[in-house]
Amino acid sequence: MVQCAACGLGFVDPLPSLDIVHSFYSAEYGSYTDGAAEGAITASKRFVGSWRMGLVNKSGLTVALKAAVAAGIEALAGRVTPATLGVPLQLPKTAALMDLGYGNGEWLMSMHRLGWRNLHGFDIAENANNAARLIEAGISLSSGEFLANDYPEAYFDCIRLSHVLEHLTDPLAMLNKCRLMLKPGGFIALSQPCFRSWLTQVAFDDTLLVQLPLHLFHYTPRAMTLMLEKAGFVHVAAKSYGTVIMLEDTVSRVRARHGQGPLPHRVFTLAAPLYGAFCSLTGHGDFLSAYGVRP
Repeated sequence: MVQCAACGLGFVDPLPSLDIVHSFYSAEYGSYTDGAAEGAITASKRFVGSWRMGLVNKSGLTVALKAAVAAGIEALAGRVTPATLGVPLQLPKTAALMDLGYGNGEWLMSMHRLGWRNLHGFDIAENANNAARLIEAGISLSSGEFLANDYPEAYFDCIRLSHVLEHLTDPLAMLNKCRLMLKPGGFIALSQPCFRSWLTQVAFDDTLLVQLPLHLFHYTPRAMTLMLEKAGFVHVAAKSYGTVIMLEDTVSRVRARHGQGPLPHRVFTLAAPLYGAFCSLTGHGDFLSAYGVRP
């Protein structure tokens, strides 16, 4: 790995070929079987997510107050609404939504259960086991090589990439294509590991935030902002946030390497608000939440 001295982007050099990248994955790959990082949209996630990110396309005192209340709930719980959850929830149920790299399909199925019907998903051919139930629900799917696929231009209201961009050999080409697929005013929403995380800095070999060779690019808020702007997006926002689940996993891995057992789960449950606040104040969170708008 090398790292850009200006923006902090880390990346594998040289990058592997697509054939090698595809060899990393199989039908048993973790995100295909046990769910993506966000999982299903529970009632609490929908409530907080709808209020927390209401300001991305609305204004007014009521919207601002709801966003403040949701931010307070997040602070108390030590959890954060990423753009990949919050932004699509702001759109009407007639909106055309694309989940690029749908993993086990839980987000698409949740949105379907909530009443969204113009849903689309893409994943590589290795993720075939989850396709049947999504198609049965009326969700349009595609696979193959995304950059080579033919999609309608200016069609989608939102394209989300949840823990996808770090796996790509040409992320900028992907973002450029997504911009063309979006309607003017449409959103791209992303979440991925943050390379500025404290965990990455102090436990590089023990944190799942760095998964070599699966993760080819490792982003910082600055790098993510620059990349989205270079791809032609405006109103770009990128922010890191901490998750106590990742802290617990990393600490457990460090302790295991030294022959020690894991700490009680309740220790991390109690620490969640403090850890979230610490990551927010220092700007060294574990994950990145980002979005941009097609002009």
